[in-house]
Amino acid sequence: MPETIVVLDVDGVILRRNPVSYVIRSILAEAAFSRGLCFDYLYYLFSEEFKARVRCGRLIEAFNFQLLLENLLGRLGVRDIPLIENLINKCLKPPFLEVYKDAIKFLKEADCVKLALTNGLSKFQIPILEASDVARYFADILTPDIIGFAKPDERVYKYLIGKFHNDNIVVVGDRLFFDISVAHKLGLTSILVARRMPEYLNKIPWSARGESRDMKVFLNKIYRTEASRYGYFDYIEPNYVIKTLYELPEIICKLTG
Repeated sequence: MPETIVVLDVDGVILRRNPVSYVIRSILAEAAFSRGLCFDYLYYLFSEEFKARVRCGRLIEAFNFQLLLENLLGRLGVRDIPLIENLINKCLKPPFLEVYKDAIKFLKEADCVKLALTNGLSKFQIPILEASDVARYFADILTPDIIGFAKPDERVYKYLIGKFHNDNIVVVGDRLFFDISVAHKLGLTSILVARRMPEYLNKIPWSARGESRDMKVFLNKIYRTEASRYGYFDYIEPNYVIKTLYELPEIICKLTG
């Protein structure tokens, strides 16, 4: 059997806090102050710009946050908008940057090929992962500007299957829409990291959670939330649901026999 490739999303799976979000907020806060606008309203407009692009399939544009800022603030007459990459270096440390402890343990100890697959652009995500001291554990870090596609475009995983000549891929992510749906379409194993999973569900062994009626209710709630943000997509249940990556090695062992 080919070696198992575990593809991990970055935000929400590896990173608890991503500095890019702080930088975006600081740019919007400065623009709101200079134009006499409400920050919350300005952030709402930015979020809606993002979601609108996702809904119409303009995925790479949606994650080009610099372009989103320039389009939004330019319409409001704001000029000389700072570059995110010029500000992010100041935030490559706590509390702006934080890696999940369970992610660090998994990356260090798990015996499998580990890939980082993120919709964030390489000029943001690679420096962040390097500053977090976890980039060295990945066989590769893949972003939309590197591979030409963004999740949930199924060509993302077709690219991986072709690159590694291997379809023994386990997809680990925290979004049904971006991560789980495309894995299901291609018949890959999908694992949802639900860090807000209620404790009563977490107490159920990972091998039995999928059969729990309460888990199905929990997943349906997640689905409805994501569908309201990104538009309708087929309801998909992941193969496994975990709260932390501490359970992931056992699942990989089961999958590899």
